[in-house]
Amino acid sequence: MFLWFSLSDHKKMIRFFYCCLWVYLPAWIMKFSFIFAEARQIDPPFIYNYPDSGLLAISLKFRTLIIAGLVLLIIVLMERFLVSKRDKSSYLLIRKWLFIILAIAVVVSIVLVAIANAGYTAESRILERLIISDSFGSNRGYIWRKAVELFADFPVKQKLIGSGPGTFYYAADAAFGAEMRALYGDPFIDAHCEFLQFLVTTGIIGALGYFGAQISVIRVSVKNSVIRPESIILGVMIASFLFQGIVNNPTVFATPQMFAVLGLAISKNG
Repeated sequence: MFLWFSLSDHKKMIRFFYCCLWVYLPAWIMKFSFIFAEARQIDPPFIYNYPDSGLLAISLKFRTLIIAGLVLLIIVLMERFLVSKRDKSSYLLIRKWLFIILAIAVVVSIVLVAIANAGYTAESRILERLIISDSFGSNRGYIWRKAVELFADFPVKQKLIGSGPGTFYYAADAAFGAEMRALYGDPFIDAHCEFLQFLVTTGIIGALGYFGAQISVIRVSVKNSVIRPESIILGVMIASFLFQGIVNNPTVFATPQMFAVLGLAISKNG
């Protein structure tokens, strides 16, 4: 989202680069801090219980940091190229094609992950690496797989309207309760993915209505940002809520605020 708006003129592009730099440099500092602490066998509070895997570990791998550095270098070279053109339309043209390529890459990635986890790996190493294990994301891989199986076993009517709001625990308990108790002590209360949660509990109709409302408001906010720049703030907030919903559940703390922001965005955009 930040990259989209940065690719409009020179000043915004420079600001975007500095934002990235202020995230990138501390990552290297943290990486060398870990290396120093491990070499001296120091266990200070800031590395207490540092995990060997997970997002933090992946982010601090040398390979990840080098790739991130190359991306920053590409941003600098791209900015220098655009400055040499001295034409604002060049920014917009690159933004258009860059996001078309990114959109295609995201769709292809989603399709490949779906194919791999559906069991159609065909002895392909690439597809095998895309299989989500049951332990992925603090056992989210397991409940995601079970949520998909649960929805797939629904009759047609239930696929359309779901098992009922707030009934994921009961539906999962009825289908896989014994297995979940044997593995984890108790059935999962939620799907730990808002998209799967609403698909199971409200069906296709409910999920389309819930997420369709948010996506349509985001689209209108982006469209109206040309004449009302402040409207994009509300669109970004809703988009952020959707993004975190990939690995989280709807909560009484965040969901009401999302609906408040949704109402503000609708009011702001007419």
